[in-house]
Amino acid sequence: AVKLIIIGCGQRGGVYGQYAVEHPSLCQVVAIAEPNAKRRLKFAKKFKLDRKQVFNDWHDVLKLDKFADAVVITTQDKMHFQPAVAAANLKYHILLEKPMAVNNKKKTFKHINIVRSLLSLLINDCFRFPNPNAEASLLL
Repeated sequence: AVKLIIIGCGQRGGVYGQYAVEHPSLCQVVAIAEPNAKRRLKFAKKFKLDRKQVFNDWHDVLKLDKFADAVVITTQDKMHFQPAVAAANLKYHILLEKPMAVNNKKKTFKHINIVRSLLSLLINDCFRFPNPNAEASLLL
C-alpha cells in the first residue's frame, strides 16, 4: 500500500483520506499535519494515528527524513507552494490541489519544472467544479 501524509485536514483532505479508509490495500494514511486542533483530532482518530504521526504544522512533518511514499497537499490555496517545494526536496510524490501558487507565475513555473525533474507531481482540480458546474466550465 502507498503510504500517504495528508497536509491540510479539511474537506478535500477528508476525501482523499476516505479513499484510504475504503481501500486499505492500495493506500494508508501514515501522518497528518493540520493547525486546527479539532480537525487534527478527528483525522487522528479516523486513521488510528498515534501522537508521533500527528503534526500541528506541515513544517514539522517535512523536517523529518522521508518516511512515506507521497504527500497530499490540501491546504488553503495561498498555502500550497511552500509545502510542495519542501515535499519535492524530500523526493516525495505529490498530489497537490490546484493552484500550485496564487502569485508570481514566473516563480511558480520555474519551481514546477524543478519538481517535475525530481518526482511525480499531480495537480488536481477535480473539486473546483462540482458536477453541475463541470459541464458549464467546459463551455467557457
